[in-house]
Amino acid sequence: QYKGQAFEDFFVAVMTKAEPGFQAVKAYGNIGDRKNDGFVRDTGTYYQVYAPDDISKEKTISDGVKKLENDFKGLYENWNDTCKIKKYYFVINDRYEGLPAPIIQKVCELNAEHLYSDVEILTFTAKELQRVFDGLSEDDMQEVVGFIPNVSTGLIEYGALNEVVTYLLNAE
Repeated sequence: QYKGQAFEDFFVAVMTKAEPGFQAVKAYGNIGDRKNDGFVRDTGTYYQVYAPDDISKEKTISDGVKKLENDFKGLYENWNDTCKIKKYYFVINDRYEGLPAPIIQKVCELNAEHLYSDVEILTFTAKELQRVFDGLSEDDMQEVVGFIPNVSTGLIEYGALNEVVTYLLNAE
């Protein structure tokens, strides 16, 4: 359900719990986060989040393709010499709709460029984020999203239910 910054905040909260060594990168003044929303130094894994309101719009798709390319190249330029990039995830809030072909094609193109041959470039969708979230302990899940009610229904006491329905029908 999250969009924009709320999705990025949720992503960071989940990854902080799920991935030992995950470090969020906060934007700093006019230099920003240098195209890095978070990374794991030990594995050389980097993440950049794109969370548009609607991934299916033509302009949003073209903006996403540009963001993928510009953010990856900016990340490579700003971080690779400091902390080697081995794996790069373009995190997209696709809202479980799947990724548009132009974004997937851009990932393939970047993977094929000789300059970046030592980096594996991948996408990371809402489905992958859910998989990571589902792998958390119940305590960590609750820290991320708050209280999670128990969904087991158990037995319904029909006498009590009848009393409630009768009361509601007679209430003014």
